[in-house]
Amino acid sequence: QEDRGNGTIAVEEFLPGDVGYEIAAALAIASPPPLAASTTPSPAQMLASVKIDAQRHVVKFSEEVRGHFVTKLPGQDMIYREKEVEAQRLLGDPTIPDSEVPFLAVEVGITAPSIQAVAQVIMATAAAWRLVGAQLEAARLGAGKAIKEATTPEAVQAAIPTFDAAIAAITAEGVN
Repeated sequence: QEDRGNGTIAVEEFLPGDVGYEIAAALAIASPPPLAASTTPSPAQMLASVKIDAQRHVVKFSEEVRGHFVTKLPGQDMIYREKEVEAQRLLGDPTIPDSEVPFLAVEVGITAPSIQAVAQVIMATAAAWRLVGAQLEAARLGAGKAIKEATTPEAVQAAIPTFDAAIAAITAEGVN
């Protein structure tokens, strides 16, 4: 971590678009100034350090679990969203020509035997992801809030088992 002179965590530690970048920027977790070799950290510095470590744990495992359910390819989320939009259009108007739903058309014979069946698979997958994604987001945001509001290192550490249990439940349930 880098002391930028203003007491905030260096968001350059994460890439823009990463969950960590968003969390670091949103929480603006205070970063303790560097200590002299013989200096004992103050309680505020200890708390800030514990918060940073806890938030890194939350970010790391949130991203890891998300990767179990969605492809980590850059831009793939935009393709998933476009497939869902195409599926909604096609299911609303089955007379739409294949050329107007190209992402669905290329999946015929791979994902399902017909374009209508592909659209149904896409919608079912999107619905399942929304449930898992919402659970993951609730765990991540809840842990972030608990960490941010904690006033002691013990309170910060108490947030981790709750987050870990929520993550374990999400991975156990999965997307069906």
